[in-house]
Amino acid sequence: MTVRTFEPTKELNNKLSLTAKPTFRTISTATQSTSPYQSTRGGFLAQLESFQALDDYPAEASFNQEIRRARKIFKRLQDSLRQVLARLEKQPKINLGPLLDSNQAFVTSLLRNPDVMLYLTRTESQREPIISFGFRMAAWAVLFGRFLNLRQDVIEDMSVAALLCKAGYMSAPHYILNAKNAPNPQARELLKWSLVKGMESLQRSLSNHPRIIALVGNHQERHDGSGFPKGKSAGDIPLPGQILGVCDHFEALISDDFRATPLPAPEAIRELYGHRGRQFDRPLVEAFIQAIGLYPTGSLVKLNDDRIAIVMSQSTDRLKPKVMIISEPKKNWPLLKRKELNLEKNCAANFIICSIATPPTTEHLWNPEKSNPGLFR
Repeated sequence: MTVRTFEPTKELNNKLSLTAKPTFRTISTATQSTSPYQSTRGGFLAQLESFQALDDYPAEASFNQEIRRARKIFKRLQDSLRQVLARLEKQPKINLGPLLDSNQAFVTSLLRNPDVMLYLTRTESQREPIISFGFRMAAWAVLFGRFLNLRQDVIEDMSVAALLCKAGYMSAPHYILNAKNAPNPQARELLKWSLVKGMESLQRSLSNHPRIIALVGNHQERHDGSGFPKGKSAGDIPLPGQILGVCDHFEALISDDFRATPLPAPEAIRELYGHRGRQFDRPLVEAFIQAIGLYPTGSLVKLNDDRIAIVMSQSTDRLKPKVMIISEPKKNWPLLKRKELNLEKNCAANFIICSIATPPTTEHLWNPEKSNPGLFR
């Protein structure tokens, strides 16, 4: 198993104002529409106003209050998504009602407390790559939408589209999906073809959900016109589609679902930052990085005393999150008591020295609940 670590450079810390509030806050009186998303032929900032809500989303629940009900919501949405994917190739029309209801609860939970569901998407079962990837991408989309203060109906549409965006991979050759190495040009084209066929299948089965279809069809388009299936560029891509694109790209960098060696979050952020103004609109990338922080919730980090921790929630200072210790180098027995650290308050004694990328199959690191169930009772 390959475990990668990454220590962020001072250049990245200085260039990105990770503690700053967004400077693009606008107020919109736009109303909900059932028509497909259309670009207003403007960039990220030009389109933002038409998708924003009137009021900010307050934090309404603590981590401990939210986690028990969030786990039930998570399981229900998993079951609903599994049923939709199983029926996609077999039925001409699919009833999305149960999935939409479960997704609404999923989004509402994330709006109450974005850290809990992000934590669950990284620590719960990772055995179904298409479903797991969709869940994590959906969580990034909801978190980013919350940060941008988008309307809840737009956020819910982005979440459903994220859950379904890799449906086409079900028809991809298994030897390509399971290879987890850098695909050669032929394999890359096969994967693109699978996603396009998946979009066509969704169009047939979900023809009465044009907003969701429009977002799935735009999530692989890129700012510089290098994406697919239509090679759209810049303002031709509606804002929710741009958001899904950056969430999809970031998750592909840090997960091992379809990648041999995932990147630590700060290294993935640095790579994403390098694509600003090219694959992705510059302010879009900078806003996304502000939204997730340098050490996103659910990621593994190493502290200055060599302890390994998992990020549980963000603090005002995005470089000093709240973490839970899951491994102590000086102890050879499991932790019997849940130990949390708020690095913002204990920065003198404890601080992060690097982020760790490790495949989620390392269950004792990624899911401390299963090895130590008493920690979460």
